Order: sequence, then C-alpha cells, then structure tokens
Amino acid sequence: MVAMFSLSLQEGSLERGYRFTFQVNNYSEAISQYATQILRSFSYGAIATVISLALGFPAAYAIAFRGGRYRSALLFMVILPYFVSALLRTLSWKTILSDSGLLLGTLKDVGLLDESVRVLNTSVAVVGGLVYNYLPFTILPLYVVLERLDVRVFEAAEDLYASRAANFFHVVLPLSLPGILAGALLTFIPVVGDPINSAILGSTSTTMIGNVISREFLTLTDYPTAAALSFTLMALLLATVLVFTRWVRSEDLVVGAPVRVGKKRGPLGGGVWTGLFLSGLYLYLFAPVIVMVAYGFNDIRGEFNFAWRGFTTRWYRELFDIPQLTEAFWNSVGIAVVTTVVSTVLATPIALALARYRFRFRQTSFLALLVPIATPTVIMGAALLSFFVTIDVSRGLITILFAHVTLTLGFVAVTIHSRLSGLDTQLEECAQDLGATEWSAFWTVTLPLIVPAIIAGASIAFALSIDDYVTTSFVAGRTLTLPLWIFGSSRLGVPPQANVMGTLLFVGGVSIALVSSLLRGRRQPLG
Repeated sequence: MVAMFSLSLQEGSLERGYRFTFQVNNYSEAISQYATQILRSFSYGAIATVISLALGFPAAYAIAFRGGRYRSALLFMVILPYFVSALLRTLSWKTILSDSGLLLGTLKDVGLLDESVRVLNTSVAVVGGLVYNYLPFTILPLYVVLERLDVRVFEAAEDLYASRAANFFHVVLPLSLPGILAGALLTFIPVVGDPINSAILGSTSTTMIGNVISREFLTLTDYPTAAALSFTLMALLLATVLVFTRWVRSEDLVVGAPVRVGKKRGPLGGGVWTGLFLSGLYLYLFAPVIVMVAYGFNDIRGEFNFAWRGFTTRWYRELFDIPQLTEAFWNSVGIAVVTTVVSTVLATPIALALARYRFRFRQTSFLALLVPIATPTVIMGAALLSFFVTIDVSRGLITILFAHVTLTLGFVAVTIHSRLSGLDTQLEECAQDLGATEWSAFWTVTLPLIVPAIIAGASIAFALSIDDYVTTSFVAGRTLTLPLWIFGSSRLGVPPQANVMGTLLFVGGVSIALVSSLLRGRRQPLG
C-alpha cells in the first residue's frame, strides 16, 4: 500500500522510469476523467447490496428459524455453488442470459418474450451477476446474528399482544442490525471494485472502476493514474463505511450470546411459502453450476460455442488435449498447493500468538491480517503490482506465489484464531500440571483440537488461490493460470474441457469441505 501511494505521486512511464515529484494532479486528473465510472460503480454497488439484502434476509431467517435440524445442511447448500470458479459461474450466466440462451431463448420460443428483448450487455445483467456472486457475503453474517437471537424476546412480544408484523419490525429487525450492517459492508465493498462481471456480462456502457484500474495498469501501463484511482477508491469506500457505521447506533452492534430456549422459531409464519422461497433460491444459486456441468458433456464441433449439440463423454477422455489449458491447470494446482502449505504454516503460529499471548501491537497485528480480507481484490492486485514495480522485480511464478500468500494468509489465520479462542485453556494447563512442557502440551492437546480449523483454513486458502483471477492478472507476467486462460478464451467460447476441469475441482472442493466438517463434528465435544 505504501508503494502504491508513492507511485500515485510520481510521474514518468514504464519505458523511461518513474520519479517521485509529489504529483498530486494525478488524483484530480484521474477523478475528473473517470468520474462516470466511479459513480456507476457505487450505484451498482448500492443496488446490488439492496437486492442482496432483500434476498438474503428472508433466506437467513428461514434457515435460522425454520430449518430445524437441517439448518447446517441448508446453510452449506448456500455456500456449495461457490466451490465453482467465479469465472465459470459468470460465464454460465452469460450462456443463460444470451439472446438465444437457455432462459431468454426458451421464453421467446414459447412467445412469452418479444424477440427484441435482451439482457446480456446491459446494466441488468451486470447487477444481476454482482448479486449472484456476492449473495453469500450477505446471507452468512445475517444467519449468524439471527441464529443467536433469544427466542424468549419474541415470546414476550407475543404476550404483550404484538402482531406478527409488529413483532418482526419492532423486535427482529432492530436486533438484526449487526448482521444487516455486516452483510451490507461485506457485499458492498467487493462489489464496487469488481472487474469481472462487467467485463463478461456488460459492455463499454457498463464499465466499472475496477475495469478502469485493470486497464490502466495492465494495458495502458499508466501506473501513476492507476495508483491514484486505486487510492481514491479506497478513500471513498472507507468514507462510506465510516458513514454507515455511524448511522447505526453503537448499541445496535452488540450481539448477545445465544440462548436456546424451547423450540427455535421466529414470529413470522413458515410452511409452504418458506419452502417455495428456499427452493427458488437454491435453483437460482445452482443454475450456473448445472450449466457448467452439463456443458462439460456438450458434443460441440468446430468453433468453441455455447450451443447444445448433444451428449458425449469425449471431453473427459480428452481432458488434457489442449496444451495451454493443461499447462494453466497444472500451474494453478501447483500454485494453490504451495500457497496453501505456506499460508497454513505461517498462519498457525500467528493465530496461536494472537489467541494465547499478550504483547505490544497485538491488536494492530490482528488488524493487519484483516486488511487483505477487507480490501477489494482489484486494489490488492494494484498494490502488489506497485510494490513489485517499486522494487523492480520481474513478474512471474514467484510474484504470483507471493501475492497469493498475501491474499490468503489472513483468511487462514482468522479461521484458526476463531477455533483457538473457543478452546478451554484449562486443558493445556492440566497437561502441564501432569508434567508436559508447553511444547508437548501444544503437540498432544492443542494441535489435535485445532486440526479441523487448520483443515478448514487450508481449504479456504486452496480455493481462493486456484480461483483467483483479479490479483493474479496484475502479477502474473507471462505465467498462465487456469482463471487467466479461461478469461482469455471467453471471447470465443470456453471449450468443454474447461467445464470438465471446473466440475472436477468442484467435486474435489466439496469432498474436502465434507471431510473437514466431519472431522470438526467428531472433535466438537472436546472444544
């Protein structure tokens, strides 16, 4: 970030080099030139966030209060589609929303839509893609808050003759503000900086600021302007967060401990409507995944395309017949494996130090881990590229690994830290009272108890690394990864082998998640 700020105040070019001249005009020129894209990004972000809350709140409410013993399974099904690459999911929506695609084409064929109706390359498609790709960021924090609410509060309101509507608006909604705030921020921040959905589902009239930053850095190589835009975006996002958090009262941000009294139910009704809503939501979430899996069996001929030609298993047999795709796939797997190992090895002692010890700058260290999590990936990529340009390092495999470890380290550390924070320290003290050293107590007591969290954190690191396109595009140089290859080939049409690889990675990711959940469940009583 320091390197990017310095670069934003420099002048020069990639060929002639850069020199620091405190060129503050970079900011005014960048803002005036791209004010339209900045405003468009924030308006898209606001619309997508509102729609996500409108869909996410009833979904989280239904799972928390009407899910019963299936709540964990229903919540896992919300996350499940996102084990598929974001690029492949978005490209599947391109197939679904195309003029003659699965959705519009079918509706036009039966006469429900006019032939002139189109969605692709419009703002509707871009906002729809943003909502889809970031909806779990809204649902998960809402569920966490709703699941912890004290049901006796609802019963007390009923005893005081509150109707279901009054109970919801005067009790449930105010108590849900922490989840609404968290969900809104976790959705709004990455949506504003997203460069993928507009590039795939939109057109030049829907360009967002993330697309501009990518183009300024990677195509025009105007690094000072791009760095100034990146810092402007960060400042605007920070200002939005501060205004939003001040608008919500501080006492509304306190979530009490869960109280499980009686049957877990909310004040609103459920039944058939809840089932229909969740069924529709899951159909919406899984639609791109179904398309991806299906088109891995598409018997295409000639040019790559998205038209269904018939069923075949040929592409599974010819999975590695495209040399560039095969190279990109193995590059991604290798990078993801190394990133996972390095991030996990570094994050485990970091999480242990933050959870078990008190030292100077402990809180600052924890906040530093959260910076990559809370920063839009386009800004992360811009900052990393600025750093590599400043220290004059050639981009390639090493810079990708450095970037991916930077990107994933915080996620792994926070996951392990949350598990350590919930463990009873008396278990370690008992081991030491029985003669164990602090080191042996860690290996025989603490480590076995946090293995599920380590596996979960490692799974997150692997998934983030193998799926990352935005950050990798800034630091890859000539090295090709699977997301880079897929995005590059998307203009012609993704070959079915890419869908096959996405399907296999999806199955592998789900398997790892299920194993991790099983291990977590078996060890939970000891926690």
